[in-house]
Amino acid sequence: MEKMHISFIKDLRNIEFLALVQLLVMVLDSNKIDNINLKEATERIKKQQKELLLLRNTKLRHPLTRVINQKVNTRTEYLACLRMKVDADIFSPKPEKRIAAERLKLWLRGYKKSLYAPSIHSQGQMVGFMKHERAEKSDIQNAVTLLDLDELLKDIEDITSEIDNYFKKRVQDKNYKSVKGQEIRGAAYEDLQLLIDIMAVSYRRSVSEKEKEQLTNLSEEINEQLIKMHAKLKSRNTRIKNKKEVVETVKVLIDGSSTISKPMNELATDTSVTKSPISNR
Repeated sequence: MEKMHISFIKDLRNIEFLALVQLLVMVLDSNKIDNINLKEATERIKKQQKELLLLRNTKLRHPLTRVINQKVNTRTEYLACLRMKVDADIFSPKPEKRIAAERLKLWLRGYKKSLYAPSIHSQGQMVGFMKHERAEKSDIQNAVTLLDLDELLKDIEDITSEIDNYFKKRVQDKNYKSVKGQEIRGAAYEDLQLLIDIMAVSYRRSVSEKEKEQLTNLSEEINEQLIKMHAKLKSRNTRIKNKKEVVETVKVLIDGSSTISKPMNELATDTSVTKSPISNR
């Protein structure tokens, strides 16, 4: 009976792992062997096959992603509204509002690189800095109150807290799905290993030539599927490796070209003509 190695299947993608198990179930069903232990192992794998179907959904977009994106866009609109209100009050007929607007415009200028680009973390971090700075500096808070911007800033802070909470929940859900997927694959792997061990033990202990022949044929069919899937995995790994090598080669060539061109640029700079002191006389 052929030896069967399945350690490589740990590196398969979820869809490949499921496809392999489904193929092996088909092979087991097509081979009718009257071995109680083998039948029990086959039934265990069939149950794992149903569990593995859940793995197809682990890569789906999380339902909270859309909610988070909508709230990030809303926050960006609120921040744009804040900036436009400040800009408008620069031209206020009331001198005190003009002064307050100038102060807030200077305040917001320090955050302009990250504040108005929609993002979960960078934008949220800037909002946190703004909240802290407003609490620490009375002139900023006085200007905010004078221009009636307290409610708008409170809305910005509240929606930032909502985004943070939704993001944490999404991360927790994804971590659970990841752990759950690992458990399902681990259980399926153990049952496949058990099947192979049962086949090997049954073959060694069997006194029936017919059963030995059946087990031999079964091992050949299973091995055929394992070899095909292993070849697919090795082919993909080779493509990934080759792609990385090409990228590294191009990077080396670019770095080498930059090193060669640098002395030439320096030479061109150093050959500038200087006036002789005599020519000024």
